[in-house]
Amino acid sequence: MITTKSNTLCYLNNINTIILDLDGTIYPESGITSQIKMYMRQQAAKTLGVNEQNALRMLKTYAKQYATELIGLKELHGINPEYFLEEVYSQINISTIESYEGVRENLRELSKFYTLVLTTNSNRGHAKRVIEKFKLTNIFDFIFSVEDWEFIRKPNPLVFNGILEKVGIEAMNAILFDDSYLNLNTAKKIGMKTVLVSNNIVEPPFFFEMHKQEKHLIPSSVDIATHNISDVLQLLLRKYQNDAEKLTY
Repeated sequence: MITTKSNTLCYLNNINTIILDLDGTIYPESGITSQIKMYMRQQAAKTLGVNEQNALRMLKTYAKQYATELIGLKELHGINPEYFLEEVYSQINISTIESYEGVRENLRELSKFYTLVLTTNSNRGHAKRVIEKFKLTNIFDFIFSVEDWEFIRKPNPLVFNGILEKVGIEAMNAILFDDSYLNLNTAKKIGMKTVLVSNNIVEPPFFFEMHKQEKHLIPSSVDIATHNISDVLQLLLRKYQNDAEKLTY
């Protein structure tokens, strides 16, 4: 099911780059976030020599003071953020996760015509393990993880501006798929087209914002919303094919 504010196809004009979030967008959330939070807390407690309750309090404080807890751990405790995150993410069980139906096939076909970009707030190791599991290796032209932005995370505009600069595109030529409307808010302000994807936590017509633990309907910053990401991926493919056919006449 696809929902838009007006004609869906008008949002797909001039698009040459597809940017996709990973967790909760290419596959259902499936408890990954709760695993990340648990292992972050445990790793912080182990590293700092405190109990988990104090570790959680410290992580929350650092997230507010430094925009991300990793910068606080680095600045105040001399912790290597890359090592810390890999210790966290390497423990996550991804054995039961599966990509949404049709995602692999659609992305493989779209990669022939569009620049494909994967962006995640998770670390590089996690992204690599997940795309290998889904057999999406060599599909993406660019893969950006939290390390690329010195551990600043979406929805910070630094991330989206960084993607545009590194890929070498204008915002008007990019479309972002994400399960977080907060991320889409920032992308929309910059000038990207936006697609809200269900992370499968709540039933239609609702969506779920993981950052705020909030059940919600479609916000104004969203151009297209879907409970089946493959519907929009197929629409992008058909749009390209239709435009190509017109050019042959």
